[in-house]
Formats: sequence, C-alpha cells, structure tokens
Amino acid sequence: MFKKKDPYSFSLFRDLVLKPNVIGNFFVEYQVTKYDDIQIKDFQSLNIKNTSQKYLIHCTQKINIFNQQGLDVSPIPYSDTPSFENYPVLVNTFIYPEKPDGAEGLDIQLLQYSPQTVNTKIQQSGSSADTDGKTNGTSVSNTVGSSTSETNSYGVSISVGLTEQSDSMSANYEHSTTETHDQSSTQGRDYSRSQSREDSSSSMMSIKDWGSYALVNPTNKAVVWTFGQEYPWDAIQCRTEKAKDSDKNNQKEIIVSPAMAARLYDKTEKVLYPPSELSIFGINFVMKGLWLITIDNYADDEVTFKHVVNYFSGSHFLDSNGLSVYIDKQAVSLRFPQDESLETKIDTALLALDPVEVSGRNPVIGFIPGKFLRKPFPLNRDGAKGAFKIISTANDLLIRDTTTYPEFGYEGLGFTAVETGLLANFSAEPLPLSMTLYFKITDNWNEYTLFMKHWKTGDASATGVKLSIVINGDTDATIVKYVDALEAEGGENNLSSINLRNLDYATVDYHDYLQLGVNTIEITLRPIDPAGAARCGYQIRGISIEKT
Repeated sequence: MFKKKDPYSFSLFRDLVLKPNVIGNFFVEYQVTKYDDIQIKDFQSLNIKNTSQKYLIHCTQKINIFNQQGLDVSPIPYSDTPSFENYPVLVNTFIYPEKPDGAEGLDIQLLQYSPQTVNTKIQQSGSSADTDGKTNGTSVSNTVGSSTSETNSYGVSISVGLTEQSDSMSANYEHSTTETHDQSSTQGRDYSRSQSREDSSSSMMSIKDWGSYALVNPTNKAVVWTFGQEYPWDAIQCRTEKAKDSDKNNQKEIIVSPAMAARLYDKTEKVLYPPSELSIFGINFVMKGLWLITIDNYADDEVTFKHVVNYFSGSHFLDSNGLSVYIDKQAVSLRFPQDESLETKIDTALLALDPVEVSGRNPVIGFIPGKFLRKPFPLNRDGAKGAFKIISTANDLLIRDTTTYPEFGYEGLGFTAVETGLLANFSAEPLPLSMTLYFKITDNWNEYTLFMKHWKTGDASATGVKLSIVINGDTDATIVKYVDALEAEGGENNLSSINLRNLDYATVDYHDYLQLGVNTIEITLRPIDPAGAARCGYQIRGISIEKT
C-alpha cells in the first residue's frame, strides 16, 4: 500500500545533532507537479514555442526539538539557588531553492508559504513593589486572531390533499378481448470509463506562548521563519546584553523588563517559575512553501533545496544577585549525523512523471524533431555536444542521453534528430552510446512489454549494432539484442520486443524485471564489428511500453 502522492514525492527523515547529542528530528517532503502554462495574454502568446518546462514544488518541513528535562514531571525540589537551564527559546530556520552563481535557464518564484506571522494571545497584568516605597505596574493586552461565521438555511413545505365524495352509486360492466403479437430484438453496447486523482495532505502545529514570524527574501526566494518564546519572557525582544563580562556557560546575560521578571520570580514566595510549556517539553513546528520552477530545456533538471536550522537555548537563575536571564551567545546550526548539511537535490522531471496507469494509454515516444525538449547534436571539433531529452506527450515516459562523452576529439560521435527518427553515429574509435528510459509502475499484477521500432543504417556491408539492455541496474540480467536489418528489411517490421514482466508461472519464461515506483532501462549501443565502426549507424523511430 502506498499513498497516491508517493509517485510524485520524495521525503527525508533524519536526526538533528547538537554535538555530541541528538536533540531532535528533521523531516522534509517534496512533491513535484508538472505545470503546463496555457495562460494567454494576447495574440502573440499563441506563438510562444515550447522552450522550457515548469514545475510546482511543494515543500513541507517539520522540526522537532526534544528537551530531555521534560521527561521529569514530578514536583521541583527546593533549592537555595534554583535554576532552569538550556531550554529551547528561539529557532530560526529557512528554506530556499539554490540558484548557483552564473546559472542560466533557471527561474524561481515563490507562490505561497505558511505559517505567516502569528503572535501569541496574551492578556496579563502585574505589579511589583520594593521596600523603598516604589511601585511598578504593568498591563498588557495583545490579541491577534480572526473569526468567521457563516450560516445557510433553507426550508421546503409541500402539502397535497385529495378528497373524493359521492352520494350516488353506479355500476359499469365491460368485456374486452385483446390479442397481441410482439417481437423485438435489441442489441447495444455500453462503455464507460472514469478516472480521478485525489491528493490530500494535512499538517498541523500548535503554538502556546510562542510566536511565529515569517520573512521572505526577494533575492533568493527564501522563506525565513523565526519561532520564539514570548511568555514568560520574550526571547525575540529581549536580546540586549546586560554587561560585557556577564558570560556563563557560553551564554550571555540579557536585560528583561520588570513585568517579565515578575513572571519568572515571585519575591514574596521566593519561587522561581519555569519557562513556557513548549520550552519545557520540546517544540514541533511545521512549515510549508510552494515554488514555481521554470527550467530551460538546455538547463539541468536538478534543483537543490537548502535548509538551515539555527537554534538558541536559554536559562534563568536565582542567585545572590537576584534573577538572571541568559541566552546563547551565537546560534548553533543544527546538522545531520556525520556533520552533513541540510540540503536535498530534486530531479524535477523525474519526480513529476505520471505513473503509467494515469493516462490510460501506453507510454510512447516518437523520435521526431518537434518532440525533443533538448535536441541532440553530435560532438564537434571543440568537444561540444548536445545530450538530448524527450518526454512523452502523456508525461509518463522520459528518455535521456546518458552517454559519457570524451572531452575532445571523436568528431561526429553522438545522436542526431532527423525527420524519420533518432540517428546514432559512431566514430572510427568504437566508443559506445547510451540512452536511459525512466517510467513509473504502481502495480504488481499487469504485464508489460518494451517495443522498439529501429534498424541499422548505411550500406549492406555494415554489420549493425549490438544493444545491451540493463533494467533497474541489474547487470547480471543484461539483455542483448542485435539490430542487423535495414529499414523495411525482413519480416519483423523492424520491431523488437522485450517482456518486462511475465507472470505465467507455468512457463520457463516467468520473470519480473520491474519494481514499484521508478524503473530505468539503460540501452547501450555498440557496433557489432568494432573495425567497421565508422561505417556503422543506427536509427530508432519510436519506443513504447505496453500492457500485454
């Protein structure tokens, strides 16, 4: 069983480390959707060519920071110098898709994010008095929220009456005979098909005595959230150092208002109060962002998302000098184990692929010039080459040129788009060419077959091409095919087929090369006769994966 959004998603769950201890968990999920922009501004918009791909990337980030002190909920023992130490008071985190310096063909727009700025709701009053006769009073009221009320009502009243009255009696006698002959023939056919896709996700968090403040950086389209304790003392407002030499355990003493001090320490009862409940037991915050990524067809499909989690802890003490409140001197950037940074590379084209079953049709790609997202061209004298990329019209099959091209030399090696298909050219040195198919399968019961319409090119003396086919990286089960017929030559119609899944247990052909989720088929092309590589050529018209 899997969720409907899983074929389009990637998630990561890791520990957060504050050396040398694990203090929390980090969870992030990316969901990628291919976006076909058909908006029209004017008549000129109709003539825009398909020069880029757009993707919507939904990112959900969850941060859980654990406070071990919250495990003990027994009464706090009496102490002459009570203290609450090293509890979380401030978390600063941001998410942004990285655009490398000088990178071309990548445009990033932030469309939506949550939560936006949220204040805690505080209503309080307090006073403090000293023996010298001075009295300080504070009253604060801060309410942030919204209320929505909607009422719908409707009513229906229907009354039907029927009355029959008669003060006379009558009688009728009737006789009839009817003979009917009826013959009919009905033939019909009914066909219906329904398809729907549902995707629903929900993440919630609760803030008690903490505030959430959001900031958007217009330069790199980053969303920055600051979560901070606001009660009983405000870690966001109170960041002014008290004195230069007030360091203690890598923390700096800060100034708090008399009203906040009164919420931390009861001078009458000589009681030191704890921080907020979230600071005692730990925090769990959820953030979401939605970005529109536009990738030029000749740019890289991978987008790197950066995540940063800066953490501050706080303490407050009671000693001979009275109440003291401390916060970390500098933020600690939380990391993954082995000191890994919080970043993820997303292959947008791959994640956005629809599973084979979504369109209801067999995935098929015809190698005609107008269908390439990135057109191929072979190596030239300077070593420049164009690795092709093509996606089926139904967005359920992706093919990429995965050839390892040399830096220089081997002029003419590579693929070329011609009107009748994709042409592969070899150099005098028999270097291989390769392309990789990507598609998604979400069932374990249907059988699938790979079909290729292809032939060798050149004269009759050319020996042809050897295809080495590796499915899902299993080199031990490499399939070898030889293409040695010219176009329209032989009785096979230049068609090759490979059963990817055969579930007939009664035959020796039972096998299953496929797996749930993403599947890859790497096709490597080599001349059958290395000595005649310069005269060897290969052309493929189309590839399909069909349910059989």
